[in-house]
Amino acid sequence: PGDDAIKSYFAENLAGYTIPERRTLRFGILNSDNVTANLVPTPEEISARFEQNKAQYAARETRSVTSFTVPTEEGAKAIAAQIRAGKSLDQAARDANFNTSKVTDVDQEQYAASASFAAAQSVFAAGEGEIAEPAQGTLGWIVARVDSVTSIPERTLAEVSEEIGNALAIEKRAV
Repeated sequence: PGDDAIKSYFAENLAGYTIPERRTLRFGILNSDNVTANLVPTPEEISARFEQNKAQYAARETRSVTSFTVPTEEGAKAIAAQIRAGKSLDQAARDANFNTSKVTDVDQEQYAASASFAAAQSVFAAGEGEIAEPAQGTLGWIVARVDSVTSIPERTLAEVSEEIGNALAIEKRAV
């Protein structure tokens, strides 16, 4: 038979020469319950993470502060003197047509980022309930009262090892 005869026979009997396409899919479910890798952090890994983040566990102090901004240094010092003489900070601000703002539980670095480095130094030099020495901020001179001081003691490796271990285990599961 010639090529044409073979092609026509094949076309007429195509079903006998083909089968449906087949695919096989296999699934494996992996999660933290069935992964057999060692997900428990070693004491060395915990210690290394503690050293890496030592500043996070160091003793620190946070403050809650009520403040307002005055355009001039003389004005700020005059208002601070009124407050030290017995006038309330809120009343002194209202009398001078200023609005107070409050920040809660900020450390010195956070306060410096929102006000200024000089204002943060002044606020963190003042004690609880005291009026900080007016300091220049980004928009003027800041008059501030330290509402509360919270001292957070240093945390040791023994105190945070479980917390670090849990964090490392979660990281290992994610990988």
